[in-house]
Amino acid sequence: RPSHDPPGGVTWRLLKKSTGRRCESRFHRDEAISTTVICLKKRLLRCARNDGSGVFQQTFWRSLIMLALLFSALTPAGVTQTWKQHLARADSLFTANSTDSALAEAGVALREAEKNLGTDNLALVAILERIGKYQERSGKLAEAEAALNRALAISERELGVDHLEVASVLQGMAEVYLLQERYIEAESYFNRGLEIRERNLPPKHPNLAKSHYGLANLYFHTGDFRKAANYGQQALEIWQLAADSSIVRAYTLLGSISGNMGLFDEAEFNYGKAAEISQDLYGPNHPMTANALTGLANLYLGQGKLAEAEHLYQQILEVLNQTFG
Repeated sequence: RPSHDPPGGVTWRLLKKSTGRRCESRFHRDEAISTTVICLKKRLLRCARNDGSGVFQQTFWRSLIMLALLFSALTPAGVTQTWKQHLARADSLFTANSTDSALAEAGVALREAEKNLGTDNLALVAILERIGKYQERSGKLAEAEAALNRALAISERELGVDHLEVASVLQGMAEVYLLQERYIEAESYFNRGLEIRERNLPPKHPNLAKSHYGLANLYFHTGDFRKAANYGQQALEIWQLAADSSIVRAYTLLGSISGNMGLFDEAEFNYGKAAEISQDLYGPNHPMTANALTGLANLYLGQGKLAEAEHLYQQILEVLNQTFG
């Protein structure tokens, strides 16, 4: 049932008039459209045979208008399907580390949606968030910021400033600002997103951990290690309850924080847990495993444990060679 022309709208009234019945379902609508097209064809042929005073021309144009209305009623579902297909392909390509191809597909999805749904439609937010994420991965931070700013403007206008979708966009923007070393803006956006999530989600919801992790990462980069440890621990506890794979990231970050605070035993434990869980989840030859092992190797190197560090570096090289060639 087309969203812009519900039962009782102009197209439906024309169908009812043409077929003598109400169209209360998709089946009845399709049947009525078919019947209407046949009736129009018969009417045009009849007028063409008997035309003597412009009746045919008048009927012809009325018929064209009616057909245009009928076919416009069928457009939205097909349009939605098209941009969603492009977006799904973009996600698959991004997962396969084909970021440039993912960006190209997401661009096609955006143009299709803009053309058929308008430039301020809420559906654009999901596409713009993907584009921002892909641009961030590619290091195109200014482009990522522009896409996410547009997504934020649309979501705030259409959903209100306290909606969870707004929090999601704020998180993405904060991560871009963090990479740009715009720490004050990053902190503001992480905190705004966290406040929205705290008002709208249960206390231990996994999305809250995303905000906690973002703030932990921010304070790690600014050297406020106590705040970083506090937020990192909150993220870890929530992800542990949810059995979320993101605990690998939490343990790795906590390892870095502990190491910088001089808590070497705690850092070793955190890096070790990250490597252990990553191997269980992804296998020994995964980049996440290599990342955790790198932190542990650097820790050993800083402590002068050269043999342990060398062993880990060799293991990391094997992972990278198998992963990237």
